[in-house]
Amino acid sequence: MALPRWQPSPGAPGDLSTDWSRFVRNLTGHENGHLVTAVSAAGQVGEKLKDLRGPCDGMRDRAQATMDSIVATFRLVDEDYDRRTGFGALQGAVWPPRTSPRLHVPGPTEVVRRPGKEGPPAGVVP
Repeated sequence: MALPRWQPSPGAPGDLSTDWSRFVRNLTGHENGHLVTAVSAAGQVGEKLKDLRGPCDGMRDRAQATMDSIVATFRLVDEDYDRRTGFGALQGAVWPPRTSPRLHVPGPTEVVRRPGKEGPPAGVVP
């Protein structure tokens, strides 16, 4: 699982750091919900393949069909989880947070730069 990281600069507002920590915690919780389903699906694959019997001819195809069926079910459960949680929004996994009204979200005519880069490119209004 890959999660965003941010190290606040010394001048970053404290509420921004608090909001970021809350966001990452909530996002981690949401993603852990996906992880639980994936681990369960993997366990089901292991159990079903262990019980697979029959002639060697076609065993690979039967194993693949078994895995495909379990993965298809997993995807449906995963999609339902995202629908029920608003893709994490109902769990607070939203950025920018609704609690930081002062947080500036760059618009389509703005460019986000790494710290240390000087000024906007030509024709872009900061």
